[in-house]
Amino acid sequence: MPKTTPPRSTRSSGCGIPPADGDRFEVLSTLVDAYERGHMPISTPDPIEAIRFRMEQEGLTNRDLLSVFKTTARASEIMTKKRRLNLAMIRRLHAELAIPVTCLVQEYRLKKTPPNTSRRTATRRVARG
Repeated sequence: MPKTTPPRSTRSSGCGIPPADGDRFEVLSTLVDAYERGHMPISTPDPIEAIRFRMEQEGLTNRDLLSVFKTTARASEIMTKKRRLNLAMIRRLHAELAIPVTCLVQEYRLKKTPPNTSRRTATRRVARG
């Protein structure tokens, strides 16, 4: 294998790695990085999963996000994917939790809510039936 060296600046790295090993490591890491970018792209995470991840990192609960969602009911609906994030929520999440806006504006599927099966509706069906 021919000897390949990366371009160098005039300053020494000062990391304690001998120059030959350092050159080889830098070339290999550059090649691995290029390969991974081309063959294994990292997709943008689901906005709700990104919020959950940041909450876990910070040790937060839904209740801690009242400044973002305004009510516990709305926080619950958002976090269970029954309601979408709106622009104001996205802005507040970005400002308070430092979640990238590009992640928060991604489309995601809402969970379908079961049809209303109240007692009144059930008796109407029986009466007509």
